[in-house]
Amino acid sequence: MMRFTLSLLLSAIFTTAAAAQPAGAADIGADVYNRACKMCHGTGMMQAPRFGDRDAWAARITRGRDAMLESTLNGFNRMPARGGCAACSDDELVSALDYLLDHSR
Repeated sequence: MMRFTLSLLLSAIFTTAAAAQPAGAADIGADVYNRACKMCHGTGMMQAPRFGDRDAWAARITRGRDAMLESTLNGFNRMPARGGCAACSDDELVSALDYLLDHSR
């Protein structure tokens, strides 16, 4: 009974958190980054360029936003396709990429 109650409680928490989407594109980008990207890009895990590290992002930025979006959608080096966020829409991933780039230029 306790396991069922805990599962129900966790399900309610995650459903509520997923349903509460911020209104603006920048807020959506931050939300998606925090949910799906921060684990690697916040720590540098698996050699991911860190959020805000201008030197690490410089060469990637010169490739252009379209190439970076293609890498986001299809994966690149150790980053899985869609950054591992299968539930994220293309628009959400675009917002997350823009958020990350805006803080890394």
